[in-house]
Amino acid sequence: MTTTNPQAAALLAALRAIVTECMDYPPQPRYSADSYLPPHLLNAAQRAIEQADSAMLNTQGADHE
Repeated sequence: MTTTNPQAAALLAALRAIVTECMDYPPQPRYSADSYLPPHLLNAAQRAIEQADSAMLNTQGADHE
């Protein structure tokens, strides 16, 4: 069984939305053509998402053992 912290899930969802909005080639149309994050901040946000996803997968794997 996996328990997700609702606040952490909300923060991760917001971070994903920000990253998607500022990507060079987003999977959906942007809200604004002016959306921009400097590359170092976009990369840092993408790494944070990857680390959170990895931590969730590790937690889910531990829950099944």
